[in-house]
Amino acid sequence: MSCRFSKFDYEEGRYYCSMTDDQCMFYVADEKLCYEKYQEGPLAFDLYGDD
Repeated sequence: MSCRFSKFDYEEGRYYCSMTDDQCMFYVADEKLCYEKYQEGPLAFDLYGDD
């Protein structure tokens, strides 16, 4: 699985979140796991909008 908000930085070899502008919490971005553990990411955005 990947994440719609992640972008891979080839120089650093890490994923960055375009939503938080920070490194992804996981080595390989996983939006479902991010939502399950932190209630954040694209799935939270889909469920609750931008409120």
